[in-house]
Amino acid sequence: MTQARRTVPIRFGGFRIRHPDPRPIEEMLWTPNIFLHYLNTVWVNEHPVPTEPAALATFDMNEVMRDYRSFVSGGGRPPEHGASVQELWLGGQLGHRAPTTCLLNQAQPEQDVSRITRLERLAAQNIWTGLERHYAARVSPDWREHEPLGPKPIQTTVYDGHEIAHVLTAYAIHEDEVHFHDSWPGRSLLCAEHNRAGVKAQVSNLIEHCWRITRAEFERVIFSVFLYDETQIRKLYLELAELTPEERQTAEGHERIRAVVQSLNRNRKHRNRPPDGMRMLSRLHAGALLNHVWRVKVAINEMDRVDERDEEGNTPLHLAARNGHMEVVQLLVRHGADRRIRNSEGKTPGKVARDAGHKRIAAVLSLRGRTGKPGKRKPRAEKLRRREF
Repeated sequence: MTQARRTVPIRFGGFRIRHPDPRPIEEMLWTPNIFLHYLNTVWVNEHPVPTEPAALATFDMNEVMRDYRSFVSGGGRPPEHGASVQELWLGGQLGHRAPTTCLLNQAQPEQDVSRITRLERLAAQNIWTGLERHYAARVSPDWREHEPLGPKPIQTTVYDGHEIAHVLTAYAIHEDEVHFHDSWPGRSLLCAEHNRAGVKAQVSNLIEHCWRITRAEFERVIFSVFLYDETQIRKLYLELAELTPEERQTAEGHERIRAVVQSLNRNRKHRNRPPDGMRMLSRLHAGALLNHVWRVKVAINEMDRVDERDEEGNTPLHLAARNGHMEVVQLLVRHGADRRIRNSEGKTPGKVARDAGHKRIAAVLSLRGRTGKPGKRKPRAEKLRRREF
């Protein structure tokens, strides 16, 4: 039975259901979240938005940034409500500068999708099949048997038919479960107590700080999925860590050895796994601990999560700071490692460095500066602008 067309689109995200922020709106205006919210809810509705590959690839995001500064200076404020699926599609393509395909659940309420040029209306089970195909082409079949190739995010919107309209980032599909990140602090909006459909998300057993939901329950709330080529986005937005010829040779040699070991272990019963109660270090943790700059660079270029924690809550930045590995510290900070994150002892990487007597590294990691160089501090307003724009 076809549902009546909605005159008001379902809104995803917004700031009423996102995590509360104690900062005043005047300060938050210069954060990435607010800027992207402006892009999705204001700019795309007031300007012609390119949708073809060539036009997207050459799109100048500085144009949007200039408009945003004028908008804020004139007293404008982005709306509190979230964006529609069409607005998310348009804004997402501008941010990625690459085409995306929207898989829209045909069983969900009708939306205004007249501007979406790559649209597929599918049954929920077919959306799941599309997701599986997308991941299968990008993730090694035995990714759990060795170091993961890195997260493969896909933007997903869910709607339980009553209250919850939310944007998730899906990372993996494994054994009929989708593993996703939800920005709600400490819990997911798909937990049974937070949605009317009774869908129950559980903590992921594969990816830290993520959740998982079964295929059957996912199909009950899935609204749309945006598929895009993360490799192309990586080239546009990720500052690749350039390896020296010597580092590249070392990395290639290590890769050949690892391939041989995996081949030998493939048919063995125990497959070279760590003892119970322990787990292998990630590439970034190992590189930070051993001062293997080449290993850190390879992991960064393959989109490993720079703030992944070990069993003691330490990120790679904690390990590099504690052991006095300045080059690794600077490399991690330059590629987005969080200097504010605390380990299980409540210590930031800067505090860890100070306790270990590495004063120069502690100065680099000082939370008062943003440049990664000691002794250079900027006024707060300018600091926020430089950080985001």
